Amino acid sequence: MNTIKYLGHHELVFMKGIYPYSYTTDRSKFQETPLQFLQHSSRRTALRPRLPTRTRYLELFGIRNLQQYHDHYLLSDVMLLSDVFQKFRQRVLQKKHGRTVFTVPSPILCLIHRPRTNIDH
Repeated sequence: MNTIKYLGHHELVFMKGIYPYSYTTDRSKFQETPLQFLQHSSRRTALRPRLPTRTRYLELFGIRNLQQYHDHYLLSDVMLLSDVFQKFRQRVLQKKHGRTVFTVPSPILCLIHRPRTNIDH
């Protein structure tokens, strides 16, 4: 869907991402290469086997600094989430046998079903 449309149909696109929340302490980190972050993080045993895959990911998308990694991470996160919502909507519509599913937002329900009593004393 959107992920494939904007990012391609490569196995690395659908891989679990790693965002350097604790590493990104200020804007100056955005000028560093993502490889510096990955090498810093690879000291943890969980990331060590994934390091070659991560470097292939950086090469695939031409990511040269942490700012580009940040922007790409956000884009891929939003695209994947969009795909999940669209797939969910399709499945709901299929279960309803093609009938239009319309739900009234709760603020509108409050206006429609407001009590007849006067709150002001």
